[in-house]
Amino acid sequence: MNFMLFSVIFQIRETRNRPNTCAVEEVPGTNQKYWTECKYWMNREICGVKTVLRYECCEGFHQIGKNGGCFGVKPMTDVVKTARDLGATVFVDYLNEAGLTERLRRPGEAITLFAPTNEAFEQLSPADQESLRVSLLERESPFLLHHVVSGRKLHSKDFRGEQEVETVNRGAKLRINKYNHGMTTVNCAPMVRKDQQATNGIVHLIDKVLVPPPPTELPLYRKPSSATAASENCLV
Repeated sequence: MNFMLFSVIFQIRETRNRPNTCAVEEVPGTNQKYWTECKYWMNREICGVKTVLRYECCEGFHQIGKNGGCFGVKPMTDVVKTARDLGATVFVDYLNEAGLTERLRRPGEAITLFAPTNEAFEQLSPADQESLRVSLLERESPFLLHHVVSGRKLHSKDFRGEQEVETVNRGAKLRINKYNHGMTTVNCAPMVRKDQQATNGIVHLIDKVLVPPPPTELPLYRKPSSATAASENCLV
């Protein structure tokens, strides 16, 4: 092993072993990113493509100085601001448009927010885009409320396979699944970044939009038409 390669490997190992450091898995050639648990550094394959790992400060911490460790503590914010800081800006803009931000910012609440990435909205089918547009015209958009669980702060360690949780969208339910390879899904949407703590709840970043069922089908959930799963059993 030459000296340059040894130096690179040593630097990677030193970085991943620092306190408050997390791994980010990226799928080359796509916008897919998966924030893994702290101290996880095993490469894996997603859909047959080997992921690339890089390391950054875990949520809630920031780097001090150019070469310092992740010892700076970020101030905690509400679920809406947390979702925006995670990059779910399109989702937060829709929440603003629907007049839901004040409701979701109330102190003392226990809110679980499943926030779709910006790319997730680009994957919506024309039919689901129209459903979203119509929902924004309603009072407190049911489409957006389908991403909100109130009164419960759902941490990933408490998730169970085939677990159902009730949303504030007229009691419609979401189904959570956990898989042996570490993936967790909600209505077949992979959670790409879990357990982002907020002052009034917790945020999970997901890579698909959760399309609500028609009112006649409540409280059952409907698999979105733009999903890749062939049935209620997610293909991940």
